[in-house]
Amino acid sequence: MAKKPRAPSADKPAKSPARNLLESLGLAFCFYLIVANYAVAAYEIPSGSMLPTLRIGDRVLVSRSSYDLNFLPGRARIGSADLDNPLGKVSLTRLSDPQRGEIIVFHLPALGPDNLIKRVIALPGETVQVLEGRVYIDGKALADPWTHDQPGRPLPADFGPARVPPDQYFVMGDNRGNSYDSRFWFGGKGGFVPRESILGRAVAIYWPGEESQGGIEEGRNRWSHLGLLTP
Repeated sequence: MAKKPRAPSADKPAKSPARNLLESLGLAFCFYLIVANYAVAAYEIPSGSMLPTLRIGDRVLVSRSSYDLNFLPGRARIGSADLDNPLGKVSLTRLSDPQRGEIIVFHLPALGPDNLIKRVIALPGETVQVLEGRVYIDGKALADPWTHDQPGRPLPADFGPARVPPDQYFVMGDNRGNSYDSRFWFGGKGGFVPRESILGRAVAIYWPGEESQGGIEEGRNRWSHLGLLTP
């Protein structure tokens, strides 16, 4: 004989609309914290080293999980290190590796307290050289659609040839004549970005910076600058 379903207990009062609302808001807040701390972060561009791709004042979304699934990732905004997680970034699992042309945010304590944002140019194991403004990878000229040099500035500094160490990356700013990057670090000897120092990949501009930036792309509508950042 089939058992009859039990009727709801009369001793258990129904949740009030106010309680349902509070629980929903609490869940939404928890979800926001997870996304804000482990998935994406918002950064403001502090300098013109990535012009014209990224303007001073542009606000970009940075994916924290493009390369690693991290526990307690760093939280500092570009130009401010006071929010950095003192425990550092702990990778739970490796998801993918940075690719040439991607824009990354990273922190190198030896260079100062600020985070930096640059474009990946050379990958681990490759030999990179910069000569008279041209980038060479393993002796071959790189198809380099990202470079920009302002009129009146000298050619970008020469570098190398040098072999990129394992799990490290050679990075440059798109505004090659005005970028402090892998060519110049560590007493002018140059250097690379260790993979564990990468905080995330810049994926989109969600708010435009200043409209006019030193003669670069004058007259361009600042709102047309929004969108995805693709290699």
